[in-house]
Amino acid sequence: MTVRALKTLAAAALALSTAAAALIGASAHPVLPLGLGAGVLLAMALTAWRPLLGAWLLPALLPWASQAVHTGWLMFDEFDLMVLAVAAGGWGAWALQAWRHRDGGPALDRRSLALSAALLVVAAWGAGRALGDGGAWPSWALFPFADYASPANAWRSSKSLVWAALLLPLWSSGNGESRQRWRLAWWRGCLTGLATVCALVLLERVLYAGLFDLWSGYRTTAWFWEMHVGGGAIDAYLALSLPLAAWWWLRARGPWAWWAAAALFVLGCHVVLTTQSRGLYGAALIGTLLAAALHRLMPLGASDGDRAPPRLGNAVVVSLVLAQLVWVLLGTTAIAQRLARSGQDFSDRFGHWRAVASAADGMADVALGIGAGRLPARWAERPDGGCRAACSGRRPTARRACGCTAPIVRAWTACASRWCSACAASRPAPTARDWSTRRAPGCGCWSVPANAT
Repeated sequence: MTVRALKTLAAAALALSTAAAALIGASAHPVLPLGLGAGVLLAMALTAWRPLLGAWLLPALLPWASQAVHTGWLMFDEFDLMVLAVAAGGWGAWALQAWRHRDGGPALDRRSLALSAALLVVAAWGAGRALGDGGAWPSWALFPFADYASPANAWRSSKSLVWAALLLPLWSSGNGESRQRWRLAWWRGCLTGLATVCALVLLERVLYAGLFDLWSGYRTTAWFWEMHVGGGAIDAYLALSLPLAAWWWLRARGPWAWWAAAALFVLGCHVVLTTQSRGLYGAALIGTLLAAALHRLMPLGASDGDRAPPRLGNAVVVSLVLAQLVWVLLGTTAIAQRLARSGQDFSDRFGHWRAVASAADGMADVALGIGAGRLPARWAERPDGGCRAACSGRRPTARRACGCTAPIVRAWTACASRWCSACAASRPAPTARDWSTRRAPGCGCWSVPANAT
C-alpha cells in the first residue's frame, strides 16, 4: 500500500470515528438530543461542502455553545460535539479530495503534524499521571456529569490539546494561499464571536445591573459557564479577540467596513472594562498596541475603489476609548476601588498560589506534575482544604447558615467543585439547575449570588 493510500485511509478513518463520536454524544444529550443531532449533522455537511466554514464556525460558537448550566455536563459539552463534527466534515472532505486526485490532495504541513503529535504526547502524559493518582473512574453514563474531584477531570483539562491536535494539520494544509484562507476564516469567526459576546454582555447588564452601572461592583460574565468557579474564561477570550478587532479597525477599507470595525472595537473595550479584571486590562492594552505596531510595519497598498480610513473618525474612536478609561478609572467607581487595592490583593493572591503549589507531594510531582485536572482533588484532601482554605484572604467573605465561610466571587463561588465540609454529610450536591437559578440546595456556600463583590 502506498503512502498516499495510507494517508487517505487514515483521514477517512479519522472522519468516520469523529463523526460517530459526535452523533453518539448528541444522542446522549439530556435536554435536546434530536435538535443537537440535527445540528451536528448540519455542521458535518457544511464543513464537508466548504471546509473553511469550520474555521469560522468554531470561534464564533465558542462563547455560547456550551450549555452546561442547563444540562449538568461538566466533562463534555455541546462545543466539544461541534469540534468533532467540524473535524469529521473537514477530514472527510480531505480524504475524498485525496482519493480523487493523483497528487494525494492538499499537502499536510510536517511542522503542524509534529506539533499535533507533541500536543497528544503532553495530553497523554497528563492523563497518565492523573490516572495514577488514584480514584474511581465514573461509568460512561455518568462521565459527562462527573465533578472536578473525579479522575474524569483529567479529560476536561486535556481535551483542548486533543482538539488542537485534531484540527491543526487540517487548518494548515495546502499551499500558502490556502493557509491564508484558513487564517482569514478563523479571524472572521473570532470577530463574530466577539460581536456575540458584546451583545450578550449588553443584555446581561441591562437585565441585572444597568447598562451604565459602574458603582455596584457587578462583574460581567456573559455566557461563559466556566465562570461559576471564578477564573478567567471571559478574560482569556477578550484578551485574544480584542486585538483582532483593533486590527480590523486599523486595516478596514471602505466606509461600511470601517464603521463596523470601529463600533466593534469601542464596544469591545467597554466590555473589557466591565469585567473589572486588572489582568485583562493589561493584556488588552498590550494586544492592541501590538496590533497597532504591526499595522505600522505593514502599510496597506492603494487599490481601486478603496478609501483610506477617515482621520477624524480614528480620532473619535480613540477619544471614546480614552473617555471610558477616564470615567471608570479616575472616578469613585468599583473599578477604581479595585485598582487602589491591587497591591494588597496581589500579596494575598501570591500567598494563595504558594499554598496551592504545596499540593505537590515529593520530587516526582514537582518534576513530572500531579496529573491533569488533579488539583481540585488534591486541594480537597488537605486538612485545611475546602471553602475556608480556598478563599482565605482572597475575597470578602460572608457567614452562612450552615456555618461555613463562603467566598464572594464574580460568579457563584470559588468552591464549586464540592460543598463545604461542615455540611457535606447532610446536604445535597448542587445541580445544574441550582447553578442556573442561583439557588442554594442547602449549603450556604452555594447561596452566594453571581457577580457579588
